[in-house]
Amino acid sequence: MCLAVLVVVAGCGKPGSRVGAGKTTPATESPDEMATGSQPGAEPSPRTGPSGPQWTTPPASPEEALERMVRVYASANEYGDQALVRLSYTVGGEQQQENAPVGVAFKRSLNALRVQAYDLEFGCLGRRRFARIEDPLGGILRNQFVEAECPAPATLDALLVDPVLVDILDRGLARIPIQLELLYANDALSYFRSPQVARRWLEPKSLQGRNCLRVAVGEDEEQFVFWIDSTDYLLRRLDYPSAGLQQATTADNVQLSVLYYGAALVAPADATFEWSAPPEATALRYFVPPPLPLPTRLYGATPEPFRFRHPPTATNPATAELTSEQLLGKPVVLVWCSEHPVCRPTLMQVDQVRQKWGEIPMYAVCTDPAEITDAQLDEQFRDWGVELPFVRDLEAFGRDAFGVPNVPTLVVLNAAGELQVFDVGYNENLVAELQLVLEMLRRGEDVAAQVRARARNEQAAYRQDMIAAGARGLEAEFPVAPRLEPRVLRLEPRWSARTLKHPGNLVAYRQSGGTRIAILDGMRTVTTLDDRGEVVSSQELNLPEGMGVSLIRSNDAPPEDTARRFLVGAAGGQQWALFDAGWRRLTLHPEEPLHRGILSLQLAPHVAGDGAMVLTGYREAGLHAVDEQGQRVWVSRAIDSALSVDSLKTAGGHRVIAVDLSGVCHLLTLGGQPVGPPQRVGGMAIHSIAAARYPQQDGAIWCGLTYDALGRRVAVGLDERLRPLWDLSLSGGAFAQPVDFLVSGALLGRGFWVAVEPDGAIQLISADGAIRDRFQCGELVQGIGLTPDGQLIVATPTGVHCWSVSQR
Repeated sequence: MCLAVLVVVAGCGKPGSRVGAGKTTPATESPDEMATGSQPGAEPSPRTGPSGPQWTTPPASPEEALERMVRVYASANEYGDQALVRLSYTVGGEQQQENAPVGVAFKRSLNALRVQAYDLEFGCLGRRRFARIEDPLGGILRNQFVEAECPAPATLDALLVDPVLVDILDRGLARIPIQLELLYANDALSYFRSPQVARRWLEPKSLQGRNCLRVAVGEDEEQFVFWIDSTDYLLRRLDYPSAGLQQATTADNVQLSVLYYGAALVAPADATFEWSAPPEATALRYFVPPPLPLPTRLYGATPEPFRFRHPPTATNPATAELTSEQLLGKPVVLVWCSEHPVCRPTLMQVDQVRQKWGEIPMYAVCTDPAEITDAQLDEQFRDWGVELPFVRDLEAFGRDAFGVPNVPTLVVLNAAGELQVFDVGYNENLVAELQLVLEMLRRGEDVAAQVRARARNEQAAYRQDMIAAGARGLEAEFPVAPRLEPRVLRLEPRWSARTLKHPGNLVAYRQSGGTRIAILDGMRTVTTLDDRGEVVSSQELNLPEGMGVSLIRSNDAPPEDTARRFLVGAAGGQQWALFDAGWRRLTLHPEEPLHRGILSLQLAPHVAGDGAMVLTGYREAGLHAVDEQGQRVWVSRAIDSALSVDSLKTAGGHRVIAVDLSGVCHLLTLGGQPVGPPQRVGGMAIHSIAAARYPQQDGAIWCGLTYDALGRRVAVGLDERLRPLWDLSLSGGAFAQPVDFLVSGALLGRGFWVAVEPDGAIQLISADGAIRDRFQCGELVQGIGLTPDGQLIVATPTGVHCWSVSQR
């Protein structure tokens, strides 16, 4: 049995408890036995160690007992325990337990910590922090090993900066270990020590041979109970409130406790703070969750022929067959199910849709064995209030032709019999989503193609997230092409700057005194070059420890305007930073980076006309607009994950454009209001979008990138209404590092798009699609830009190079 219970506990510093999947065993001891010192044989004995602060008299109040405990941990140079989180409950008169280990080893003088919590190990040593996951969520993160910078002394925020790590801790039985707050927080347990919270003594008890003071914090069944050692004032046990646990389950006598076995002011003798990545692991600066794979390979394909037995009905009293051929000509909805109650909610949702879409055939496909009669199933459906007609899958076509893993599973076929939807399990939004799919099929759209496009975009975003997080070995799929000159245009070298160590993405802009190029040099340095390639300045960016950046943006500003802003961040990163014209940091956002990662960044004018806004596309958190002070201006939740975003002043007003993971384009005003419905451009799934940085009369004002049937990128020029004007095939492959691979500007006195390819090739595309050329640098391209006076800037591993472009 698994109790999925979430106790939501309000208040700063007040621990919540997530009760979830754990190892369930019959209870080996009762709470009373634990309290009187009876010790299970496999659990560690108490250890002794150096004493903390000394008191000669017992605490006069519960408040003083808590204060002494907090002081002991705050002043500790070493600490260690082998804690056990224990959930106990009674089902059918039998007591059960779910256990999870949470061990801590700590040495303040070494800035060393090692924590084993649930399926996670993390900690720090010196100025490095580490983390690895043993087997979460089926092992999808098992081969990732995090190593990043850490301040010395470490802080709680620095240790818990990774949102995936925090999410895993939050899913544990008792969430984030309270030992960490006691050892690291400046104001540990502030909620429990607040004057507004009731505290009282409970009867002292013995635990594991230690005499414990017991302090109850809170009211009645909402109280926590701290078992504080009366000698060294270490926490020996923490009991969580039972009221929320009890209300959320049908089990009886539910209790959640953490037992801090072996707690002592000395690190365990066998503790090691040295870390090494497993041989098969990928080293990263933070965890990168991969996208979930598609549940079937049949999207867009026609399943093998199938047939179901159709029970007799009032209008057709004879038993008949329902075949795949008979279902052609209209979309059809099939729900594989059984008489198990788990199927009822899904069947009721589909039945609700059937009542509004009577012209679409919809069937419950029952997988129950032949021993269960049609009459029994009919009675079961009537008991559930479901009028959906059912058929029998007695030959297991669901398993063999469709690959249905379990029930309920919903399948939608289009009129040609091609699979469009494959949805396994309960979906609380099924009514709305199914109706949307049916409406799309009515319009003749290929839903499966959109699903496949979303999967490709998610995989592309994941690959770039991995590269941004520091993954090695993700080189381009194609080798670097040898140098090749353009055929129509002429390139003339003007200068090369070879002093940069790791040149990357760049922005070129006009400033009083001439052109400037700001280029990222590594993950934390920006170097500014003049129009002769000379270094104007080079400085390390004011960024938090452990934060690296790979993207750089700048806004439009007059040459002498102090309103110029520079935006830096990383795809897959957690925060971005905004700097002024002198590279003074204005904003670091968000302050609490607990999200699944940044997908896209762009600067836009503020909707109020004062300063700039930062447009940020988050994974599964929408598109956000934030001002220069870090205050939210607006949020668009209609765009679940903004894979790419840009903005442009058009004839119809300033527009923001964003692309979601399904490849659909969303146009919005500068204030975040939709401009018409989302659009699928020419039936294509766009994965990247860019705005033109040249006069709009030159042609396409947006350029999107999509994939063709062979997986190659295709550049598509779009007008103001997102109508395709031209397209050009590029190569496929993945970039070896994050590259802004599509930029625009003026060349030869007219608008051009410049597209970079993973093999080092560069496409020059005119705004009207009339003049196109291609050349190969002979090196990987790590950054590209066009200067205001029409020079081409290319960053490669050997330096930053400037070329003038002319007609042959």
